[in-house]
Amino acid sequence: MGHGRIGGVAAMLCIVMSLAACGGGGSNDVPAPTLTLTSGAPNGQAVEGGAAVMISLAGATAASGAMTWSLSPSIGALSGTSTTGALYTPPAIGELSVPTVITINATPINGSGAALPFTITLVPFGVVSRSPAAGDRVDVSVQPAIQFTRALAPAPSASSASLASPVAAVPVDVAASGATLTLSPKSGLVWGGHYTVSLSSGIASAVGQALAPFAFSFDVAAPSWSTPAQLAASTFTTGTPVVAFDASGHAFAVWMQDTDGTGTWNIQAARFDLATRTWSARVALHAGPHAQASPVVATDAAGNAIAAWSEDSGNNVYNIYASRFTAAQGSWGPATLIQTVSDQTGAAAQVAMDSAGNGAVVWQQYTGIGVDLAVYAARFDVSTTAWHAAIQLNGGTSAGNPQVAFDASGNAIALWEQTSTAAVAQIAAARWSKSAGQWAAPQLVQTSTLQGSNPQLDVAADGKATAVWTQSEANGTLTVQASRFATAPGAWSPPQALSPATGINGGNWPQARSDPGGNVIVLWQQYRGNNTYSIDAARYDSTSGQWSSPVHIETLMPASFVNPFASAPTLVVDAAGNATATWTHDVGGVVFNAFQARFDSHLGTWGPAGPLSGSVAVADRVYTTVDSHGDVLAAWGVRDVFNFQTPWWALLAGQ
Repeated sequence: MGHGRIGGVAAMLCIVMSLAACGGGGSNDVPAPTLTLTSGAPNGQAVEGGAAVMISLAGATAASGAMTWSLSPSIGALSGTSTTGALYTPPAIGELSVPTVITINATPINGSGAALPFTITLVPFGVVSRSPAAGDRVDVSVQPAIQFTRALAPAPSASSASLASPVAAVPVDVAASGATLTLSPKSGLVWGGHYTVSLSSGIASAVGQALAPFAFSFDVAAPSWSTPAQLAASTFTTGTPVVAFDASGHAFAVWMQDTDGTGTWNIQAARFDLATRTWSARVALHAGPHAQASPVVATDAAGNAIAAWSEDSGNNVYNIYASRFTAAQGSWGPATLIQTVSDQTGAAAQVAMDSAGNGAVVWQQYTGIGVDLAVYAARFDVSTTAWHAAIQLNGGTSAGNPQVAFDASGNAIALWEQTSTAAVAQIAAARWSKSAGQWAAPQLVQTSTLQGSNPQLDVAADGKATAVWTQSEANGTLTVQASRFATAPGAWSPPQALSPATGINGGNWPQARSDPGGNVIVLWQQYRGNNTYSIDAARYDSTSGQWSSPVHIETLMPASFVNPFASAPTLVVDAAGNATATWTHDVGGVVFNAFQARFDSHLGTWGPAGPLSGSVAVADRVYTTVDSHGDVLAAWGVRDVFNFQTPWWALLAGQ
């Protein structure tokens, strides 16, 4: 008997046997035949393109007479029919696309019994189950696994299966074992992330059956904040700690510490172990009798770190120093003077490291030679473990408040504000080329002659950058401006206002962070008029190339006409595009608490704002850092009624 083609992918056979009532209707009583399956196929299964399956009539005798065999619908073929059995040949590979039930009937011609049917369910090659299952909230270490209806080809191509967050693909290793396919992420999934597994027709069975494309999504368990705790005990008052995560589950905090109660400040550092959620004993990075201030810290992919700060040389002239933590040795190296001209005060240092361990520190330096301030940069070369001589980045105009960041290729961008010919500050930038081994000439980022201030910088892995700053408008208000840099053609885009030019205070203190998909979130403080303040955010969509309208994350109406925010907000974005914003505001009586909110990249929305620090009084700003799994470490200073300050911290992580 022939068979019809119904298209698609391969199948296996699930055999379901049934016994019809038999007997009567004939002159001779004979045992009622029973259809049974005799085949080498395990568990009564057969496959597309497989060997014919023998169907036997147990209990049949010659007295039963001839049999009539039928197949409905005509998928596959019956052959070798006789009074005692038949052969069923499954359809060829690729003839099935949907589950199909066929019925085979054996009917005695002489009327000695009723028709004997049994059914075969032909199931196309496909997915039986998958893990994580719908609704599961899994750990960041999850390895998605898919169970198929039959064994797989042993070496699926890397492109046959993919894993992606809402903003970027996650590299995976793809392996097949029996009927199971496993995806092993090469980079960490993040807490609270939403992921989609996609399987293509490149997935095939062991006999060459191609899979119909299949996809499913799952969520990693949402993180939660730990109870805030004191970072280090202190006999004397401290400054606010600055923090940075590395890729190995460790973080660093650096802060100022009054060592003797008389104002002799030293820089202290401690290392955080994510596995145990404990801090090491603090160490002084440069013990000595002279005051040290304004520390910053950055890490590389191997767990090394660089801290930089300004230090009194003994005559109220501050110089820039740096110290490097070596992960292999587990300790900080000696403090190094990296400011070449040591008789000029350096301040406002910022530091960045690339993935290979090279570093850059930028700062503003009081020159006293006609130009009040200049921006300097010094580079750390990991191949020589030495600092290069500092060089001036800006031209002949006064410049300060610099920022610096690296891309994945080791190129860097520095951003600062500098005085223009119209005697107002404008935003400018310069780029370090790793291949050329030098800094390029500065470029103006802000094209208007309106006052620019508070520049902030984000540089993505691909070298694209976002500069944001505050601009004083002609009507007296402030707006948040943004400009984008692309490596080709190596220019900054015309600035775009992200906030409205309304209100006496307007938008201020912007922060910018990008995700792996090239999307950017900008966060700032906004005065909206009528004594109404808010924490606002806008998002750049890399697909459309457009900025969103501002959204209000938190709205405040303080009792008096005073800005309720103590300092600039902070922002981090994880590898799945989720963001954590933190800020402080007055909760009454000039007591500031820390607050936070989360952006969900899957939903594209901000969650509600909530307290972070509880009832403790936060000294000024909250500093945050995020690791590869989306763990967020926050640190701040807590001030008591006697103005005594201690460092505190909290962790946003999976529990």
